[in-house]
Amino acid sequence: MRALVLSAGKATRLEGQCKALVKVRGRRVLDWQLVGLAGYSTALVVSEPHEDVPIQQRVVPREHRGPGGALAWSVNPDWTGPLLVVYGDTLWAPQPLPEGDWIGVAKPPRLDRNWDVATERTVVYRRARAREQVCVGLYQFADAGRLRTAIDLACSEVPRTAEVGMADILRRYPVRPARVPIEGWTDVGDVAALDAANHQGVPA
Repeated sequence: MRALVLSAGKATRLEGQCKALVKVRGRRVLDWQLVGLAGYSTALVVSEPHEDVPIQQRVVPREHRGPGGALAWSVNPDWTGPLLVVYGDTLWAPQPLPEGDWIGVAKPPRLDRNWDVATERTVVYRRARAREQVCVGLYQFADAGRLRTAIDLACSEVPRTAEVGMADILRRYPVRPARVPIEGWTDVGDVAALDAANHQGVPA
């Protein structure tokens, strides 16, 4: 089983810090994530290499057009089998993760920002309401080859001046992923969320 942790963005909401390497309760986000990814062959996707990272790093250009662009640089065309994509600012309670195609979802912790919202038909980027389930930054694809095709389509069809989001890829992926509730989700993608996680603790 392969996993890619995406942490190559500009991280403007974290004042430019690499999301996966900021600390929560004295421990880097990546180190918490690796507990939940036990058994996976995991690589960290970054825009520049970092020291003291215990897993492979896949370095992508700084101007890579968002998550889709980072995946375009990171997913080998010859990969087969399942691939789990993890956002670098996502923490969750360690739990058995299912097989197949799925999107991890949970209720949003905040309403003052936009989330990727998982609907019955597709995934759209808009402001979520409290009653809706939003994507937590865990996306599993049962076939890395089909994912690669969807990535290439998205990157070719989305205007070159725009970022390629995960929603753009999911709309082109041939299988409608299931929605899987994720326990203990914590978002640490901005300074306020990081402060909250440091005060409230992390998923156990």
